[in-house]
Amino acid sequence: MDQHLRNDQLSEALERAEADYIARTPQSQAWQERASGGLPGGNTRTVLHFAPYPLRFVSAKDQWLTDADGHQYRDYLGEYSAGLFGHTCAPIMAAAQKAIAEGTVLGGPNTYEVELAELMCARFPALELVRFTNSGTEANMMALGAARAHTGRD
Repeated sequence: MDQHLRNDQLSEALERAEADYIARTPQSQAWQERASGGLPGGNTRTVLHFAPYPLRFVSAKDQWLTDADGHQYRDYLGEYSAGLFGHTCAPIMAAAQKAIAEGTVLGGPNTYEVELAELMCARFPALELVRFTNSGTEANMMALGAARAHTGRD
């Protein structure tokens, strides 16, 4: 593609790029159509959607992602989180496998949450207590409740 496009050439260049994308990713397109039957917009995270459809990934190893069409991509995004360690970080994989082997749902308070809370309080001296939550929504609800209790305001 010409690196020095005039403004009047941008629309045509975008159309060519989109046509190339569609030609290279028919499986991602098929998965998007299938996903749209059960998920609003074909996914549950709006940030992952883009036109004409997002790539659909099937596997990841180290810093590489593989899409449904077999193309590999270097992951520079890191899943917006702990993906910075790569997709198959040995210590993380070992810890996850150990946790799964010991039971996926322990059904009550467990030793792991105590150990993690202790580590967090030791790492951040201003942190006196830890409340674990399952989602950002739950964390915000807890924070608002704590603020209301502390200030006495509704």
